[in-house]
Amino acid sequence: MKVKLFPNPIFDFAIGYFGGFEDVPTKQDKFKSMTYLNLRCDDEDGKRINVDDKLYIINERKRDNQAKFEEMMNSLIKENIKDYHPYKKPLELEVVIGINTNSKRSKEVDLDNLVKCILDCFNGLIYEDDSQITSLIASKHVIKDKHIPPYPGLMIGIRLLTEEKRMINNIPIFLMENVIE
Repeated sequence: MKVKLFPNPIFDFAIGYFGGFEDVPTKQDKFKSMTYLNLRCDDEDGKRINVDDKLYIINERKRDNQAKFEEMMNSLIKENIKDYHPYKKPLELEVVIGINTNSKRSKEVDLDNLVKCILDCFNGLIYEDDSQITSLIASKHVIKDKHIPPYPGLMIGIRLLTEEKRMINNIPIFLMENVIE
């Protein structure tokens, strides 16, 4: 089955990518927890104690995956960049991100960590700095559709915000009601 994707016209910049990388990396992936049995050390008084805390080592393979992901994203962004990029400060932006991953990865990695890694790839290319993002909608999905291969992937839409174009900023969290006592 072939599918052709068209960017939604509400976005000024949109890219998507499926497969070709292990997963969207995070900075937390660089460290791998190690469990040791019978690990002991001396405390401040010289008394030997058991160490129950987790120890972490740098996971070189994941650090390499992060570098490859950033390189792939930079290439994809540069292929789709427009003459008016990067958006200069004080322009405000809205970003929508959808991340596809397997169920194990979805349970072990926080969405905010995935988003941070993705947004950092756009710095200096699409916008001067990610502090310009004033509205963000993000989701992670586990693909369960039998017609779609379960490849890791992501889709990102970015648009310049104006008072007329805001998806979520004008949705009140609380509604007020006058109470007469």
